[in-house]
Amino acid sequence: MRKHNGLSTLEFIILLIVFAVACYLFVPRFVDLDSESIEAQWQDTKKKAEHVSETLSNKATYDRIEQEMGKSEE
Repeated sequence: MRKHNGLSTLEFIILLIVFAVACYLFVPRFVDLDSESIEAQWQDTKKKAEHVSETLSNKATYDRIEQEMGKSEE
């Protein structure tokens, strides 16, 4: 008699199909690809970047004025 080791080809294919269907049905519920939330996150990131840029620009301006007045410690 033949010894049975592991899954047959047909069993393996059926298992793959069941796994693929389960992933197709259940994974999208856990992955949020809502365009509105992505847009909101992008706007928030953009505002933060503008704030950092403005802060750095103001510091550079302050340093330049301080240097022009001769009070800069180099």
